[in-house]
Amino acid sequence: ISACLVGSEMCIRDRYSHAELETAISALLVADTEVEQDAVFNDISNNTICPEWSDLIFHSNEFVRPDGSIDIPAAAEKILAYKPIIL
Repeated sequence: ISACLVGSEMCIRDRYSHAELETAISALLVADTEVEQDAVFNDISNNTICPEWSDLIFHSNEFVRPDGSIDIPAAAEKILAYKPIIL
């Protein structure tokens, strides 16, 4: 699919698949250095259209399991389900 979204949004073909986003979130959560974290963070930001994706991972309890781990598949699903409102 190469159709682009309205305005400056990225092309649909440039976004992560569910599996790719899960892999990227996992890599972010285990990144050892700030340089690694920044690279993965920027990669996720450049490949998703959800502006609040990092809040869902780092500042929300919505995807925290009882053992304290993150439910990465559920978080990825919500991030990818984001649809911008076009007025």
